[in-house]
Amino acid sequence: MSDNQQLQLGTELSSFPQFNFLPMELQLDIWEKSMEETPAGFVLLSGSVQILQAPPAIAHVCKASRGVALKSKRIYKLEDGRTTWFNKETDYFLWGGYNLGLGELAPAIQNIVIPRHILDDHSKACEAFEVLLTDSIFSGLRNIFVNLENNFTFVDKQWGALVNSELFQPESNTIVVPDLNLYNNSMDRIDRVVSMLPPHVAHCWNQHKEIAFNDMDDHWWVVLGGDVMSAFLSTVARLCGEITEEQFEQFEAGTLMHPSGNISWWDFLFEMAPNVLPTQVFARITSREKVEGIIGEGVDLL
Repeated sequence: MSDNQQLQLGTELSSFPQFNFLPMELQLDIWEKSMEETPAGFVLLSGSVQILQAPPAIAHVCKASRGVALKSKRIYKLEDGRTTWFNKETDYFLWGGYNLGLGELAPAIQNIVIPRHILDDHSKACEAFEVLLTDSIFSGLRNIFVNLENNFTFVDKQWGALVNSELFQPESNTIVVPDLNLYNNSMDRIDRVVSMLPPHVAHCWNQHKEIAFNDMDDHWWVVLGGDVMSAFLSTVARLCGEITEEQFEQFEAGTLMHPSGNISWWDFLFEMAPNVLPTQVFARITSREKVEGIIGEGVDLL
């Protein structure tokens, strides 16, 4: 096959002019399935930089695709009136410790990532969780990821096309958040390009990923993770309104019983609490992200 024939075939396969002649039910079904396949993205809110998501390009193709996008209930309004696209099944909320009015978005958040410096000290962690939990109701929260670096790693285009293509699969994926408690596919992808990362980034990655292979009870992450969970439970207990100051010492000792009589208050809250997981975030900025603020080398995003 000649180069011209290949080019013509590629052009023909990339368009489908007969789509508009399909029954409307089939068109809508195709749009809905396309929306379901939106890969992982993120929303970032800090004091210096805020990043929201624009709806995927497919939402702007026609009136029908836009209707499906609105019907998907993935567009959320913040308290200040701004809107963001957010897929609660796949997306991450990167939080910088400030009360910024999440509005409708808060109940949809299942995965939140918080930089380590906000949670390194028990008192600071309690203060941070109090800001977070009094801002909005996080009824869907499942995982609190602790980013072991104080700044999230934003991938620069100068790192090379191979780094970008390996890290962000499929191509439109914009964030990688490995769970460093166990080795997984995202860790494998980072390992494949670690030799091409800037030296300080590679050093941090090699240092932090060792958590996945360390099951010693005295490992520093076990201590930090336990402190983060303790701060979260203590904050929830203070905010719930059912545990008095006089009872708080008993609560922290695990001896204050829940009204059911079958479990302590500590264990009751622990069973409902999200997981606390270590991570090192890799993210990038594409046309999907609506950036307010400046992101550059050395900028402290959070």
